[in-house]
Amino acid sequence: MTGDASEPDMRGVEDLRLAIAELHGQLDALGPPPSPVAEVVDSTNLLRTNVYLSAKDEASSNLLSCYMRYVRALESMMSGILEVQSEVIGVLKAYSARLDEDKGGRRTGRKAVGRPPGSRNRATNVVADSGGRGTTKKRSSPAAKKNAAGRTTARKTARAKRP
Repeated sequence: MTGDASEPDMRGVEDLRLAIAELHGQLDALGPPPSPVAEVVDSTNLLRTNVYLSAKDEASSNLLSCYMRYVRALESMMSGILEVQSEVIGVLKAYSARLDEDKGGRRTGRKAVGRPPGSRNRATNVVADSGGRGTTKKRSSPAAKKNAAGRTTARKTARAKRP
């Protein structure tokens, strides 16, 4: 069995996992305890049972020891991951604060109000109806003949190229 709790790398964890699987196989190979044989003296039956129980106890102890090293290695890896996560969160907060300062000259702690430039749909126009609410109507301007990327569609381009 290899692997050390001081080196929580993926190779060590994988080795421990394989060792655990092997120890489970050894325990399964021991099978059930031996049943007493009528032709054999009681002390011989007790000796057979003792040998079986000693082998099972040793395999169980090895398995428990391997599980403990495995858990320590996983805990060490998780603590490293959590440290990295907290560092990333700190970097993101600092980056966000810097962006806020760059936008408004001061940090407000709130998102900017309004739409970003270019987010307005140029193909629609708001017209008031009798209900007092705005409705959207398509414009009949050349901008309405362009797709979202600002390019004319293939059909309109094909029409424009006809003689």
